Amino acid sequence: MAPHLDAQELASADRMLRAGSGKSQILLALRRARDRRGLSGPGKTAVYEYLAGNTHNHYADETRGRKATLTPKALRVLDQVRRRLQRDAGNEHVVTWDDIRAEGVKELRKKSLWSARKPLCSAKTLAKHFRTTLKVTKRAARARIARTTGEEDRRLRHAEVWQRRAASWWSDEIHAYIDNKTFVVPMTQQEKKRHRQSKVTYHLRKSSEGGDPDYIVPKTKRMLTGMQSIEVTAAVARDGIIMWYVVPTKWSGEAAAAMYKKLGEALRRRWGPRASYRVVEDGDRKGYHSAKGKAAKNDESIVSWTLPPRTPQWMPLDFCLWNEIEQRVMKKQVAHKETKKQYAARLRRVATGLPSAIINNCLASMHQRIKDTVAAKGRHTKRD
Repeated sequence: MAPHLDAQELASADRMLRAGSGKSQILLALRRARDRRGLSGPGKTAVYEYLAGNTHNHYADETRGRKATLTPKALRVLDQVRRRLQRDAGNEHVVTWDDIRAEGVKELRKKSLWSARKPLCSAKTLAKHFRTTLKVTKRAARARIARTTGEEDRRLRHAEVWQRRAASWWSDEIHAYIDNKTFVVPMTQQEKKRHRQSKVTYHLRKSSEGGDPDYIVPKTKRMLTGMQSIEVTAAVARDGIIMWYVVPTKWSGEAAAAMYKKLGEALRRRWGPRASYRVVEDGDRKGYHSAKGKAAKNDESIVSWTLPPRTPQWMPLDFCLWNEIEQRVMKKQVAHKETKKQYAARLRRVATGLPSAIINNCLASMHQRIKDTVAAKGRHTKRD
């Protein structure tokens, strides 16, 4: 028996029919194509019935099997129930399919979408409908920074004032954004491999492949044990990173004062002599806002704009550049073992060599990020 017509053969038949070919010509062309592949057929009846529209109708409604358990309208109502239950739970407990089923049937009966005598489908069937139609399934909970109501109010007050600035102001009138970052220093090939593995956040796999060694990454905290690190303060302005300062000792007010001296030099090189330089930084009291740090800023004519608490999405280094730098450093394969000094030097070269387009795109998003915070009334935004 000859194999059934496949999708490619059906498409070829459709094209030839639209081009005006007769049934016999199409049959002959399909048989020749199969002959070249070492296959038999197809049969005359199969081809003629398809061309007549009697078989292989891909666009007809499916009439076989049992009817769908839930109508699209009923499913939309159940999805509204899911959202309401999740909002009411306040992340204090897990909303289950059984919860949605129990509450959903009440809502459907209230809207006359389900018979009072008929039980709703099982939780398993309900989950199947959500998964196939609405793409709702179990996913890892997203972890975000926890903020108090007072911190959200401060974010909103800052955002309402700062949104009045033009979009270009955030790259042209802010002379630098500064932030600290502790970089892990993987020196051997094995350490580099484990560090790269720690950055993998998902796999394209079957559920049955979860135990396969190819899909298992090391635990982050255990992986970092024993690796050295360096702390860096970077300053980014329009077109590039203008300062890359490796903190030589433990971060403190004294270390911040030394950093601000370097920052003052960098600002004068980048922007020329000015009465003052506007810098955006976070509220770090240990360094940026220590007595020694404030005195050093005053000496270097630096005026700091302090970000509201727990707002990394307003700091370009946090939401964009730190990750870009580390990805580029780890992407390059280094055959030999590196020293801490060599790795730190390579980190600096990558950072100061970032394309200006990447940096300018980061800075250009500042205005919209602030507006999004106003729209969210100081609470989480989609960019958080």
